[in-house]
Amino acid sequence: FMCLAACHSAQVDVGEDGEPLYSGSSPDEVAFLDAARAVGMVFRAQRLTPRDGSAAVQMTIETPAPDGQKTLTIVAQIPFTSDRKRMSVVCEIEGELMCITKGADSVMQSLCDSSLTEKSMKRIDDYARLGLRTLVVAWKAVPRQFLAVWKRDLEAAKGGNADDRPERLAAVAVQLEHDLRLTGISAIEDRLQDGVPLAMATLKAMGIRIWVLTGDKVETAVEIARACQLLTEGMAIVRATNATSLAQAKEQLREALRTAQVFAGKACAGSGDEATVAFVLDGGTMKYVTDDEEAQELLFQLGLASKVCVCCRLAPQQKRRLVELVRERDKSRITLAIGDGANDVPMIQGAHVGIGVRGKEGNQSVQASDVALSQFRFLVPLLLCHGRRAYRRVAVFLC
Repeated sequence: FMCLAACHSAQVDVGEDGEPLYSGSSPDEVAFLDAARAVGMVFRAQRLTPRDGSAAVQMTIETPAPDGQKTLTIVAQIPFTSDRKRMSVVCEIEGELMCITKGADSVMQSLCDSSLTEKSMKRIDDYARLGLRTLVVAWKAVPRQFLAVWKRDLEAAKGGNADDRPERLAAVAVQLEHDLRLTGISAIEDRLQDGVPLAMATLKAMGIRIWVLTGDKVETAVEIARACQLLTEGMAIVRATNATSLAQAKEQLREALRTAQVFAGKACAGSGDEATVAFVLDGGTMKYVTDDEEAQELLFQLGLASKVCVCCRLAPQQKRRLVELVRERDKSRITLAIGDGANDVPMIQGAHVGIGVRGKEGNQSVQASDVALSQFRFLVPLLLCHGRRAYRRVAVFLC
C-alpha cells in the first residue's frame, strides 16, 4: 500500500473535516489512494522542491509506524499511456532510491523477475473472472550511478521533436523497467451504472449489433458483458484470441466464422432467433488483422454472424480501426460509438455518431462527441424517441 500511495499522478486537497480529498484523471487512482488510507497509508500532502538543478515532488505519507510520517521525493515519473499500459516513478525514501511500477499483467509479466509466479497469474485470472480490473504492482532498487545517467537520457527524450517523443520516452523507460520484484496485485470493481442491463436488452431487441471495445482482460470483459445482459444463457461464444502470427489469426477467424454460421443457422431454423452467437477478440490478434485484406473480411463477416462482439485488450487506435472497418465494408451501415474516457476518443471520432458519457473518467470523450449524456441508459430514449423524430423531420424536409 505504500507503493500505491507513492506511484500515482493524483492531487490532494484538505476537506473541511481535515481529511484528505483526492482527485485525478483516473478514478482507479483515487480508489487506490482511498484503499491505502483505509489501511493507514495516508497520502497527506505534496509540494515542489528543488533537486539537482531541477524540480522534484516531495510527498508526505502518514503511516501506522511509530514515527508516524514518512517523506519521500519523486525524482522522476514516467506517465501511463495506452501503448505502455503502465506507469513508473523513481522515488527516494530514507536515503534509498527505488523504482515503483504498476501496470497491466500482460506487460508486467515480462518486466518482473521470478517473483511473479504461476500462482500469482492464476490469482489475477481468478479476479478477472469475477469481473474485476486487475493491476500488478512491482518495485526494484535503483543505483545512484545508474540514475544520474538515466535521468540525462530521460531529459533528452523529453526534448527535441514532439512527433517521436512517445517512442523515445518508451525506449528510455525500458532501460529502467526490468527485473522488477512483485509487491502485490490489485483488483477493483468497475461498477455498472443503473439501468445498463435493461438498456442493453432494449438495444439488442431493436436489432442493433453491439460491439464492446475495451482495454480490459478477456475474462474481465466477458464477465462484465454477462453482468449487463449482453451475454445470456444459451448464447454460444466463439473466440479469436492469443494469436502469435497472421496465419494463426486467420485460421482462428475462419474457425470462429464457421462455428458462428452453424449456430446462427440452427437458431434460425429452430426458434427463429436472428443470432445466438457472441464473438470474442483480443488486441493481440487484432494487430495481425489490421493490415490483411482477407483477415479484415473474415472479421467483418464474423461481426455480421454474431449478435454481440466483445473485443478486449484494445489500444485506442485499434478501437477506431474496428469502427472504420465496418464503415469501409458496408457503406449502408450506420455506426454509433459511445464511451466515457480519453481512450474512447478515437473510436467516438471514427463513428458516424459519437456519444460521450459524462463521468469520473474526465471530459475528453464529451468534448469529442456529437452528443453528451450523463447516463448510459439515456441512450435508449435518445435513439427511440429523439433519433426517430429527427429522422422523420429530415425525411419530411427532403420530400
